[in-house]
Amino acid sequence: MVDCTSNPPRDLMNKYGVKGFPTVLFLDHEGKQVQTLNGRSADAVKQQIEAVAASHTFRLFPEGSLEDAKASAKEANKLIVVAFFAEEDEKLAKKHMALKAGLLMHPKTKELIPRMVWVKRPLEEGEGKERKVTEEASSLKVKKAPTLVVMTADGKVLKKITSGKKLYKTLAKLADKHSK
Repeated sequence: MVDCTSNPPRDLMNKYGVKGFPTVLFLDHEGKQVQTLNGRSADAVKQQIEAVAASHTFRLFPEGSLEDAKASAKEANKLIVVAFFAEEDEKLAKKHMALKAGLLMHPKTKELIPRMVWVKRPLEEGEGKERKVTEEASSLKVKKAPTLVVMTADGKVLKKITSGKKLYKTLAKLADKHSK
């Protein structure tokens, strides 16, 4: 939110063509304008926010198969980052967010993301008492969530990360080493 009424930021106003107030713009995660506000009723605003969020949400860890990630990584000569997350519950939600924030909050994340193939996989499967660690997670010796597994396209595990501390630096170092 930008207050343009006192000491207006002319460069920002010019960039987005703001001529009157209030002006509501929807921007994507890179700051590109994707829409302007269509309606002013509470229901119209809510619906538009939900629609824009659904169509422009940045997903660092897309869903997909590990085999597809390996094929993409092999073709592009990149490392793979496999994110194992459990179903969100109150205990794990803070750990999941801390891990994501350790990467997303770093100012150079945009540079790192395209250097690797990212994929999200479930840690567990089944319901209730039948719930167990997936065969995929077990084969990579992942027992808890959240865990990031950094691996080569041929499946060699380079690092397992369970903390958001120094996450960006760790991933950047592995990507640099791999590209040499």
